[in-house]
Amino acid sequence: MKKLTGIFIVIVTITLLISCKPSKEEAMKYHDALVNEEVLIIEAESAFTDAVVNNKQSELDVLYAAFLKQIETSNEVVNNIKALGDDSKFKDATLALLSVYSSVAKQEYSEVLKIAKIPDTEYTEEHNNKMKEISAKIDDKLNKEVQNFLKAQKELATKYKITATPTTKNNINY
Repeated sequence: MKKLTGIFIVIVTITLLISCKPSKEEAMKYHDALVNEEVLIIEAESAFTDAVVNNKQSELDVLYAAFLKQIETSNEVVNNIKALGDDSKFKDATLALLSVYSSVAKQEYSEVLKIAKIPDTEYTEEHNNKMKEISAKIDDKLNKEVQNFLKAQKELATKYKITATPTTKNNINY
């Protein structure tokens, strides 16, 4: 009888542990919530860089401020998202990526803003070269964290058997 009671307790414990695992639907909601915040930052970054490339002087300050604000807002939102069960790896990777975005926005993109505000009559090849150098620096800094983000995203998708596709209006791909 004691043996049957022990087996019953083990079965009940295993059943409870399995049933406590987040569902596929919860994993999708978690994934989408984190990815959506990253997409919002990408969209804000894209709007700013578009203004730089197209020399939209009147929009530069507003779009740069919006980019910074979006990073701050997304960071707050992601910080308030609860981990998926006992797994916070994807959230941690998202926060690390947002941290790099914040750093790059405040450092490299502030330099981009200064150069982009130079009047056309004063803009030189040296300024153009500096922009290319800054752009490469931005790419280098972001690339490592983007790779970590994608790795964590793939692990989450595999673990919960979900399709990790971005949920975005602009169909941004990773």
